[in-house]
Amino acid sequence: MLGGAGELARAQGDYAAARAHLEEAVGLVRTLESPTWLAVGLTLLGLAVAGGGAPAEAVPIYRESLALTPHTHNHYWRGFTLQSLGTALAALGDRDAADLHYDESLALFREVGDRWGQALVLRARGELAAEGGAAEHAGALYRESAAIAEDLRDRSLLGLVRCSLGRLALGQGDTSTATARFHESLALWHEIGYRPGVVLSLIGLGQAAARRGQPRRAGQLLGAADAHFVPSGLYNNVLDGTDRAALSRAVASSRTTSDLGDFDSGWHEGHATTLEQVLAREIAEGSALGRGTATRPRAGVAADTPAGLTHEELEVLRLIAEGRSNQDIAALLALGARTIERRITGLYRKIGARGKADATAFAYQHLSLIHISEPT
Repeated sequence: MLGGAGELARAQGDYAAARAHLEEAVGLVRTLESPTWLAVGLTLLGLAVAGGGAPAEAVPIYRESLALTPHTHNHYWRGFTLQSLGTALAALGDRDAADLHYDESLALFREVGDRWGQALVLRARGELAAEGGAAEHAGALYRESAAIAEDLRDRSLLGLVRCSLGRLALGQGDTSTATARFHESLALWHEIGYRPGVVLSLIGLGQAAARRGQPRRAGQLLGAADAHFVPSGLYNNVLDGTDRAALSRAVASSRTTSDLGDFDSGWHEGHATTLEQVLAREIAEGSALGRGTATRPRAGVAADTPAGLTHEELEVLRLIAEGRSNQDIAALLALGARTIERRITGLYRKIGARGKADATAFAYQHLSLIHISEPT
């Protein structure tokens, strides 16, 4: 009962109440000596604590849950907890540890055949790569995640990845692509009625408008996002960008690149507009531009990918074939040296290589997929 009340509070974005309910629930479960339910309760408590802005406090809670999961034989729950721990560590700036936990989570999801979990972790790894400046690698991970979400017909997850692709394009200065991706995500979120996702898409569209020199439109979109804001609730472990601080940063950055008079006029108009009006206008505009939900570029692991390699493994293989050192590869992909060593070991195992010479020979046999270039 207390656990249900905690999850309801978290779904509503009331993390303080969620934490209080779940702490009490965990205390009661401890008296039952049930490792399975205690592991579940601890992970849910960790999500509430992290969602409340305390990822450092969530880390030991997740770790206690993980210490119990080997006894529960629940690989799915362990994979989900590892992903949540990785996200908390990433928020604390420990990128190498985050990627290590994402690796283990992805392996578990693949072991049990949970494609939704795989897509979730691939998207999280994309966020890590994007934050490290490895835009090309991030894009490959996002697209692989999106391909799985499309196959599963999971509009919620697909909307989430489309938002990530939009932010990636925005960071690269490609406002046209960013706008397209945010329109697609907005339509998907609208279809399933998930308002935090709608807000996230509006924030992205507002930022793109500001960078395109459209201050009034930027103000309208960000004003509407502010007026209709709701926290991310149950998606707080994966759906970032929907807290007040993120919205405030978007508004501040957009104001610095806009005519303030026009932006402020648009801001007041956005506040005076109903959410239904905003959605109707933006979805119509996305459709008029030939984008919207009909735009679904396919990507991911192709059926004829050699040895079943993923996009990230193909990227490592390409860099090996270009003569890059492990240190170079780590720098280019914005990952730690140990993470790269682990990936190379896994890559060699898949393709039956004994070293870089074998891997390079394998790469040159598949030039159409690897696209090898001379190192600079």
